[in-house]
Amino acid sequence: MRLIKITYNALIVFLITVRFTLSIHLENKFLLKKNEDPSDLGNQPTINPTKYTYDSKNRIDNYNYYNENSDSKVLLIEVLVECLCPFSVKFIKNSFAQFARTKDSSQLAEVKIYPFGNGEEKYNKETNRYEYECQHGSRECYGNSIQICAMELMKSREDANEFLICSYSNIAQHKKDFDTNLKFCLDELKYPPEYEEKIKKCTINEDGNKLMHRVASKSNQNEYVPWIIVNGKFNERTGDRVYNNLLEYACENSNVDQETKKRICKNVVGRVEERGTDEIGSESRTLNPFYHKTTCPL
Repeated sequence: MRLIKITYNALIVFLITVRFTLSIHLENKFLLKKNEDPSDLGNQPTINPTKYTYDSKNRIDNYNYYNENSDSKVLLIEVLVECLCPFSVKFIKNSFAQFARTKDSSQLAEVKIYPFGNGEEKYNKETNRYEYECQHGSRECYGNSIQICAMELMKSREDANEFLICSYSNIAQHKKDFDTNLKFCLDELKYPPEYEEKIKKCTINEDGNKLMHRVASKSNQNEYVPWIIVNGKFNERTGDRVYNNLLEYACENSNVDQETKKRICKNVVGRVEERGTDEIGSESRTLNPFYHKTTCPL
């Protein structure tokens, strides 16, 4: 009996050792990023720098969506998100969509979305490029870059907003495949096929890398996402109000004349979306009135 017990204990120790060794081997083999799901590794998007020829005609010399010029007469609302954070998805699909699709809402506030969130950036001197790690793995980095490039290359701010809403609204349906997601949303907006190629070029060329850096530079103070900044300042409860109903917040706090405000805000009603459970398969949190309880933290 004693011999059986010793043999059993030795077997348990052996199995634990094998499991530990195997886990280290797999981690080193795949170089898992923060919070990355190993089951996704076989389906990562392939971004081959030699696949596309760098075309100087497509250079982003003057920033459109990500310019630094803002109208001081309206609220400036900047929102840091990341494409696989479920609460970023909820914000874009609901509060942001309601605001963006309200006629003349841009007269109340300028809203800029920064898809980078809790990512990390470092500069590689050898390649003269910035390199990125994202909270939900390399798939999220690719999705963020697709969205950033698409918004910058859209023909108008309205199209950029609609692309973003479409992209976030269909991430789950497309099973986090951002190539499929890109094509679908461009088709929805009736953009010509060459835009798909142009946006994919942007994700790998020099201009796209600098554009990603421009967006990442906004994300060095946040503790979670969505992280919402109004007129250059962060306030947790203000952020919660914007998250729940951006249009209502803009209607109450914009400095535009009362006639304009009345015309735009006549149909504004209460909260459009409470924070709740995950829809795309990541974190899951219970409803809570406090902002930091229902976000994707660092």
